[in-house]
Formats: sequence, C-alpha cells, structure tokens
Amino acid sequence: MARETTHNVSNPLADGMTISVSVPADIKIKLVDASILNAYEIWVFIAGLTANFMSGFWVWYGQTDDKSEIKKVLLVVAVLITILFVIFLTVAISRRIQMSKQYKEIELPVGNVHDDSSSSH
Repeated sequence: MARETTHNVSNPLADGMTISVSVPADIKIKLVDASILNAYEIWVFIAGLTANFMSGFWVWYGQTDDKSEIKKVLLVVAVLITILFVIFLTVAISRRIQMSKQYKEIELPVGNVHDDSSSSH
C-alpha cells in the first residue's frame, strides 16, 4: 500500500516580495548616416552572394575529374569569383569603418531617478 505524505509548504509570496529594477540614468544612441548604412548593407549582401557562388565553384572544381576539359575553366572562374568576393568584402569593410567614424551620439534621459530603498513598505 502506498504511503501518503503531505507536505505543508508555506507560500513564499505571503509576506510580500521586493522587486528591484536597475535603469540607467540616460541612454546613449549612435546615429549614423543612412546613405552609408544603406551602401554598407548592399555591399555585405553582394559579398555574401558572391561567397555562395565562390564556394559552389570551388566545390565543383574540386569534385571534377582531373581529365575533364572543364577543369581549367572552373579554376579560372573560381579564381575570378574569389577575387570579386575579396573586392566586395573590402568595400563592405571600408563602408563599415567609414560608418563607425562618422556618427553622432545623443544622450536621452530615461526619467527621474527614484531610490525606493529607504522607504519601508
């Protein structure tokens, strides 16, 4: 026969609870030039797309039989796409550097700082 046990557990919230939230006095926001951000996003997209083509051609080149006539063409195309990828990635990184140098930072006050630790509730 199973033995029944009862556990009397008190409610931890019965005596009340204290919640403490930390909020900074102000928030700093970096504003960047939208045209530089747009150019950066476009170049990152083009570099990512080129990286997919690059990896596809290198895999195709690596899996092609050595006696195949297309192997030399695949090598040339893979190298050219790799060069394009490096160029696109370099442009994207330069846009990112330009964007990080040209920004305006503003500070917004969050609100009144209220210390409730001294009062008793």
